[in-house]
Amino acid sequence: MINPKKAIIFIDKQKLVGVVVNCRNYKFSNTIEVGWDENTFEISLAKIIEKLKSKKVRILLNDVFSYVIRLKVPVGMNKAEERIFVSGEISEKIPEFLNDRDWDYKEINFNMTSKSGVEESVKDVLVFSPVKYLLDLLSKVVNKTGIEVEAVEPVEIAITRNSNPIIGLALKDDLNREDKEELNIYITRSKKEPELKEIIKSENSELQTDSVIVPNTESKPEVVPKKNHNLIILIILVVFALVSTLAGIYLFIFNNRNKLTETQIIQTSTPAQSPTSSPTPSEMQVDLSVYKVEVLNGTGVSGEAAYVAQLLQGAGFENVKTADASSKGNKKTQIEVKQEILSGIVDAIVGALSSEFDVATQSAVLKVSEFDIRIIVGSRK
Repeated sequence: MINPKKAIIFIDKQKLVGVVVNCRNYKFSNTIEVGWDENTFEISLAKIIEKLKSKKVRILLNDVFSYVIRLKVPVGMNKAEERIFVSGEISEKIPEFLNDRDWDYKEINFNMTSKSGVEESVKDVLVFSPVKYLLDLLSKVVNKTGIEVEAVEPVEIAITRNSNPIIGLALKDDLNREDKEELNIYITRSKKEPELKEIIKSENSELQTDSVIVPNTESKPEVVPKKNHNLIILIILVVFALVSTLAGIYLFIFNNRNKLTETQIIQTSTPAQSPTSSPTPSEMQVDLSVYKVEVLNGTGVSGEAAYVAQLLQGAGFENVKTADASSKGNKKTQIEVKQEILSGIVDAIVGALSSEFDVATQSAVLKVSEFDIRIIVGSRK
């Protein structure tokens, strides 16, 4: 005996509605309504399946989640050729990649003779496919719950049987996909997944129920959720690009400011000689031994740093260390000193080296270092 009760799940834009319909008297029972989004769809649908207590369900889709297309197909093709032809036509009209089981079609005009008695060369077919991302969500739930989906249908088609599309889907009896007069999408279980109870335990939100369900079928938004999803991604990318650009501008300004500070030049000068006076003893007494000096060989010639160190030690510097510079082939000898170093110290270095080396007349500021003075040795004269 055929069971007159059919379990229907209506997928609306922001809610899922579950109900058992008695096809004899059109009465509803086990009604449940749960909100959903792309992240909560699985748990919400699992709750409805548990409430309906049915191993078989039928899925009713809001028209925004469906593609329904009318096509003209040439007559005279066999079944395989006809399906290939329809597949090529919908690939140009549906902006998604569909597998063969993601869509179905049926003939809607079986009188192939025109009014003039001439046999028509084309026939009308109706093609139906759910929106791909929603079909994928449904497949995941079917895999995990083991529920059998008897039929998937949009409101647009269901209301051809009854003005209430939920009742219309319950009255659907053309469930054989192979028949050219029947239109249906099957969602089958592909592999073993966790049981329904495991899904229900992962979430504890309350169930909401209503006594009457009348889906709104009067208006159909033009934008499907897939486009909304893409719009969100586009907004995120634009915001990311804007933040990246502002960060780049800030780093550029910050780095240029640091470079300007690091390359501040200290003008070295030789005390003017007065014809009527000579330096006092206090001005001449500078203890060079207290300064730590680093000599870096920037010539690429072995031993040059050690030679300069000897010249400096002869001038009175005692704490002198040598090493290789990161750059080679320097022409001029460069001097870097800390901010507090007196210009007279630089003069002493220039005096010790200028006889054999071309020493730069300006010294750069030595920022962070354990040494007070750094000398980068260049080529000899």
